Amino acid sequence: MLDEAAVILREINFDYLRVNARVGLGDPAGIGMLFGLVSALKGVLSCSDRFKLNVLPVFETDALECDIEAGFRIGRFYRIIAPAIRIFRISGEKKERNKVDIAGGVPAA
Repeated sequence: MLDEAAVILREINFDYLRVNARVGLGDPAGIGMLFGLVSALKGVLSCSDRFKLNVLPVFETDALECDIEAGFRIGRFYRIIAPAIRIFRISGEKKERNKVDIAGGVPAA
């Protein structure tokens, strides 16, 4: 699935990307590790004015709130169709497997 995502991302040119998010894992240690990663990512993205990443930690509970604004162009649209279909098929197969696991080995009707 990463190969398909890489093909898609190579064809997308971002004019700008702004992300505002609140993230909570319910575990302060997990939040600390996540924000270490976010800080590194912000450092890499800070070299361009086109990317803004603002993430606020929520320590007391699980949380995910995200506001994303983006402007982008797709170079050669025809090159992303097949990889996108493969990604959707893979995610659909995973959902079906999860239904079987939740139902105790019996496919859900």
